[in-house]
Amino acid sequence: MTSILFSVVILILNVQGGTDKKESIDCKASSRNGSLSVKCLGSTIHVFNGNGSPVGKIYLLGVPTAVCIENQFLIVAIKEEGVRIFKQEDYGYFKPFGKINVKGFISRIQYLKPYLFILRADVKASIWKETEKGFVAQNTGKYITKSKTKSIEKTSGNVVSVIGGEAKISLGEKDGLSGTDRVEIFALRKQEEYDPISGKSITLSVSRSEGVLKIIRIGKSFSFVKIGLNQDIKPGDIVRITDKKVTLPPENRRWKNLNQFYFEIGPGIVLGDLSIFTSLRYRYDSGGYFSFRTGVDAHVFKGGDSYHGHIHGAFTGGIFEVGIGIGYQSFRSLYSSSGVQKTILNPGDTLAELNGFMMETFARLGSIDGNSLELGIRASSREFRGFWLKGQKGYSSHFPYFELDLSAMEKNINDSSSQFDDTTDEFLSFTIKAGDRILIFGNSGPNSLFININFGAHILSMFKNSASYIFSLGLEYRF
Repeated sequence: MTSILFSVVILILNVQGGTDKKESIDCKASSRNGSLSVKCLGSTIHVFNGNGSPVGKIYLLGVPTAVCIENQFLIVAIKEEGVRIFKQEDYGYFKPFGKINVKGFISRIQYLKPYLFILRADVKASIWKETEKGFVAQNTGKYITKSKTKSIEKTSGNVVSVIGGEAKISLGEKDGLSGTDRVEIFALRKQEEYDPISGKSITLSVSRSEGVLKIIRIGKSFSFVKIGLNQDIKPGDIVRITDKKVTLPPENRRWKNLNQFYFEIGPGIVLGDLSIFTSLRYRYDSGGYFSFRTGVDAHVFKGGDSYHGHIHGAFTGGIFEVGIGIGYQSFRSLYSSSGVQKTILNPGDTLAELNGFMMETFARLGSIDGNSLELGIRASSREFRGFWLKGQKGYSSHFPYFELDLSAMEKNINDSSSQFDDTTDEFLSFTIKAGDRILIFGNSGPNSLFININFGAHILSMFKNSASYIFSLGLEYRF
């Protein structure tokens, strides 16, 4: 006798040993792995996760008499309406999947993939098989299965811990897992939903797939997977063994209340003037439609230096961002100008200084950690003050990018001792660089670290041109 036929016999015995009152209904059930459970209250099905928190509700047109939840299927027998089948989507919601017309009072339902057993109170049973076209009625004489056949859909566990970009899961060799297997991880999260019945906002536990990952290390009771960029995996999330292909993480994931701190420094000493470059920046992303960023950049040469600071606010939608803010530019030169004459002074004697505020606007197309292009413009009420252009190519852990940055200001020179008329000199700072952002650990969310390796050149023009090739290193930490 096969295991499936044995289950049918047990169910029939349960019906025979039960009450003869057809209206006596015990409408509740749990999945075999304990991840979901359901309970009937009137014509409403309440769904709970393994922790007992509500996941959602299903409203029926009749009174349910039996229910079963297993393998993403919620199957409900409704008095005088037959059987309704709902399937759970990736985000936790149950949607109608099919209907089976079975007459009579249904007292038990059991689903053993791919077979569905429906038992009536008069001890008559029907058996249905899941196919691509839905559930199809079967001849009971054809059910023969091998008890040792591996069912990868039934094996599930949980994420135990997340450390250093790896997730430890509660499945190992004893569960039939091998080093070449793959697992799909479902994140369990809280979500606010409006309940039209009560007219209030309720908190639901929803699940979403965070992708299919390959086992990288395996033990007897535990194994490990590497968390990819933008994969929001936390302890307690559900893990299922699967035969699906490895999937890439989402490119435009948003993290709520994410703080980003960036520091970069580098010398300019190769084939150019002695200089040093440094940058300090901060960005806050609400995870909604608002982001804020500020920072200061400094280029210091032997003959002068330039500083630029900014404060920006932006409307962001994940794959785009539009912002406006205020910038401040300062130039300081150790060289003076008398008409067209350039006189070199002793180091430390500052004779030329120019600074001022400006308006800055920018737009970015693409995500922060994906393919993106950003263009920004600097301007005052009277003149153009410069621009910046940034581009990035997104991969799983490396992000090649380039950056152009130009700041310019004018200074009117009025020297009564000169034989020349008043002139206007331009102070200009220009940087071009390219590099690679490397994800060291984390998933781009909180507790993630990037290292930037940059090469480029910087030009500072203030009466005398200074140029330097630069090499710099940057650290970006998110919390």
